Amino acid sequence: MNNENPAPRLPTRHNMKRRCANHDYRSRCMYMVTLVIEGRRQLLGTLTGDPMIQNGRPGCAALVPSPLGTAVVQAWKELPPRFPDVRNISLQLMPDHLHFIIFFTAISDVTLGSVVRIFEAECRKKYKKLVEAGDLPPVPTYILEEQLKAQQEKRKSRYGVLFEPGFNDKILWHEGELDAWRQYLADNPRRRLLKERLKDLFTIRHNVKAAGFTFDAMGNEFLLDYPRRIFVQCSRRLTDENISCLLAKLEPDFCQGSVFVSAAISPGEKAVMRRAHERGSPVVILRENGFGKYEKPGGRAFDTCARGLMLMLSPWDYHTERLTITREKCQMLNVMAERISNGKLPSLQ
Repeated sequence: MNNENPAPRLPTRHNMKRRCANHDYRSRCMYMVTLVIEGRRQLLGTLTGDPMIQNGRPGCAALVPSPLGTAVVQAWKELPPRFPDVRNISLQLMPDHLHFIIFFTAISDVTLGSVVRIFEAECRKKYKKLVEAGDLPPVPTYILEEQLKAQQEKRKSRYGVLFEPGFNDKILWHEGELDAWRQYLADNPRRRLLKERLKDLFTIRHNVKAAGFTFDAMGNEFLLDYPRRIFVQCSRRLTDENISCLLAKLEPDFCQGSVFVSAAISPGEKAVMRRAHERGSPVVILRENGFGKYEKPGGRAFDTCARGLMLMLSPWDYHTERLTITREKCQMLNVMAERISNGKLPSLQ
């Protein structure tokens, strides 16, 4: 992208298959595991329901499992009898992937990786039987060819393989995380259907022009044309009292649907953008990181985007490194946000 003083391109390393360094995966802990079907084939079931937001309330959706989906659920239920220290908490199937949460109730003789491998092996057995019985469609030729090209001898099969190699795990460290992630998993079907219905709002677009800059974007580009776009930049030195005063002064703008534009870096900026979300005001967010292949907004931001009230812009390519944003990048994002805007925050005096 041809922006002023572009940041150097950083090497990309996929973060979905990395383990947490220095963590003992035998220890007493809760994990959320994600497994993806090889080739993203939609083998586990079909989504149904009405996900559209009505009267300010989210719709609903569910996954109707296929024969393979039902078999995968059974394999998951068979884990605790095999591993006395492992307790099943929650499982959510999606057409082309699955999430589950398990609890290592004590220091175990096996690692999380061992449990996942055994689960995958049981799923593959059930998958093979369904293919042989003709209850699953033939494996696409391109998937078998890709395996041959990669010379993965142990993965060659006339049936193909079921899961992509590797898995993602998230460690649930903090109190309250379990309930939050269980709700997230249960809401996955609705979010997936909503994303498919409102594809334009969740599609990553490249070379989007705004205020003389070029961005990757996701969300509602029409927000760039709203008549009142307020630039949100707050000093890190603002006290809680200062921030409360600022939010009170912005109340008319929240009520009138002004668009708030910010990199949302300082506590004050985050507070303003959070209040905008709560009030249903449109937001344009400048972000340091770009968009991953399967990117989608998280949490409350997902529904904000689905209502057409959010636009995310990034002038730089996606990276998976955990980086602290530099002062130079902060300044650049604020310059971009200010140029996109046509109004400023009220004075705190």
